[in-house]
This record gives sequence, structure tokens and C-alpha cells, in this order.
Amino acid sequence: MAGDLTGDGQVELVTAQNADRFDNHHTTTVCAQRLDGTVLWRWGDPNAGKKGRSFDVACQIYDWRGTKENNVILLTDRELIELDGRQGTVLRRWPIPKHASDMLMFVNVSGKERATDILIKDRYHRLWVYDEDGNLLWSVRDPGGYMLAHQPLAFDLDGDGRDEILAGFALLNHDGSTRWVYESNTVKLWFGGHLDSAQVLRLDQEYPENTRIVITYCDAGGIAMLDGNGKQLWEITGRHFETVSAARLLPDRNELQLVVDVSHLAMDEPGECWILSETGVHLATLRGSHRAHPANWLDNGRDQLLFVPKQETDAKAESALIAINTDFYLFQTGNITGNGARDALFIAGDELLIYANEAAPPRPSLPLGSGTNFSTYNSQYKYKE
Repeated sequence: MAGDLTGDGQVELVTAQNADRFDNHHTTTVCAQRLDGTVLWRWGDPNAGKKGRSFDVACQIYDWRGTKENNVILLTDRELIELDGRQGTVLRRWPIPKHASDMLMFVNVSGKERATDILIKDRYHRLWVYDEDGNLLWSVRDPGGYMLAHQPLAFDLDGDGRDEILAGFALLNHDGSTRWVYESNTVKLWFGGHLDSAQVLRLDQEYPENTRIVITYCDAGGIAMLDGNGKQLWEITGRHFETVSAARLLPDRNELQLVVDVSHLAMDEPGECWILSETGVHLATLRGSHRAHPANWLDNGRDQLLFVPKQETDAKAESALIAINTDFYLFQTGNITGNGARDALFIAGDELLIYANEAAPPRPSLPLGSGTNFSTYNSQYKYKE
């Protein structure tokens, strides 16, 4: 993650490790560094936990108190801890339930001017929402009868100033009650399946039937487009689709395209990323890697895909690709260098690489850092309207 921890207008980088025991996770250590690599502070035991991860670690950068000062909030074993962004000292801590340390995100279910409530969960079954003082607001177990998403998605569907929570296949109201439950037309979602990734492509708070939400689900194996009432508009099954993003990539198409990686392939199969139309038409396949991430890199009216090329790919997608010669396993974009454009940040092995975006024009409104509620599951890339 990246954000201004010291208030000097410069971005710092925050990396974290976590322990994984029988699929129960908690954060073990955090390190804050300046862009030149020098260490600002450390917290925890650097010898505990593991570095390489393909899932989210329960650690975020956020101005929780609204003081215009970013701090670091994490979940360790049975505790929530807030660290001072400047020094890494503990500002506050409170107990949380056992195993409720899989991830955290800030939501607004209280109807305040900004998100001050915090959502935490265990790996697949229980979810809790607290206010900023640590008071439990509500909790749910297996919402709608299904497992939880890796990273729930919060958005104000109806414009009442309070978030609804896509907790898995169930959309929850701000009070934790169930608004609707998605049902697949072709696969059994209950057969070990859970929601992997979700993104709101279009939000119409007055007419939910015009809202568009794309979701992927593993084990059950599918990707689907829903409206704001949970109605399925289309579905593709038979592959383990993971993270889905939206972008305008192909020069001959004006509508949005979806980029989704295909995981859990056979050992002798190359990695794949699919490009789909918003209506679910399979437009192109990128082969050789399952890591491709959209970015507005060239400022030419189209988005681009940062991709590790290992094999030939569909010719129709070549104009949208920017080759990266680093076999990265984690990626994010954000205003890292302070130039007002979205730069790219890659983690590859023990290295963290920053590519400055010198082509896109500065955007004074783009905040420093990688944004709130960073996740490797739910894309935070914002395509051009």
C-alpha cells in the first residue's frame, strides 16, 4: 500500500506480512518506508509470517479520525490495532473475535459524511461491523446461506447515504439484513463456492435495474453480470475466474470491456486472461500469464493493459498491451510519485518496483497513494467515463 504517512506531501510505502495457519490469517509485522527505501518505522516481528502472498493482508492506510492524518490500521491475532502513521506507535487497540483477522475495510453504514465504520471477517463464514469507537453494530454468518467473499464490496445502492455490503452472494442492507441473494442459473454456488471479485461498473441510485455489478466465483467456476436487484443478466461458467477489472481497451469498441484472469489451470496449461464485452462476449485471450492489469498509461483516449508476455496473444488485443519485463505477483496503481497521474507499483520476489507514469496529464484531484480499502481481489482501477 502507499500513502502520505507524515503529512509532508510525499508518499510512503507500507508492506506487511501475515501468518496463515489452517487458512486463518492475521498480520504479524508492518514496515513503513520512504520512496528511497529508507525505513520510517517497523511494527511487529519481522521473523513471523510470510512475505509472498496471493491474497489480502489485514492492513490499511486511512485517515480514520478525519484529522487529515493517515494512520495504519491492522488486525493481528484477536486484536485491532491503529498505528501512528508518523512513528508507528500504537494509538489504540481493541479485542476482536478469534480468527476475525482475514481482512479489514472501512464502510459507511452509519450514514455519516465519511466512512468511519470498519468491517472485519474470518476467511469464509463470519463478518462483523464496528463503529469507530469499537462498538459492535452487527454481525452475520454465511449471509444468504453462502460463504463470504474474499473482499466484500461496499457501495450506496439506493442513495440514502449508507452503504450496502456485497458480502458474498448476498447483498446486505446497512443494518446487516439481507436485501437480495444471487442465484446462478447453471452452477451450484453452495458446492464450496465463494465470491472472488466484484466491481460496480455503473451505479444508478434511483433505478437499481440500471446498475451493473460484475462478479466472479471460484470452485463453482463462473463470471456473471448482475443488476442492482441481483438479477443475472449473463453468466459464463467452466473456468476459475478471479480478479475482474473494467477498462476501455480495444480501439474498435466504444463500450467497456472486462479483463478477468483465469486461475487454477492444469500444470501444463499457460496462464490466461480473458477480455470480455460488457454483455459477456469473449473478445480476446491473453496467454502465458494470468496477470494483466489496466492502467491509463498513454493518455490516448484508451486504457492499456500492463502484462507479462510469455506467449503469443490475440492480435486484436496487441494494441492495448504494454509489456512488463518483470514477473510480478502483486500490482497496484496510484499517485505514487506525486505527479498527479497513476503510476504503477509491482512486487516481484523481494523487490518493489515503481514505474512513473510520464505520459498521462496530472490530475490535481487524484489523492496521494493507492487509495482507501486496497485489495488484490477487487480492482480499484477507475476507467474513463
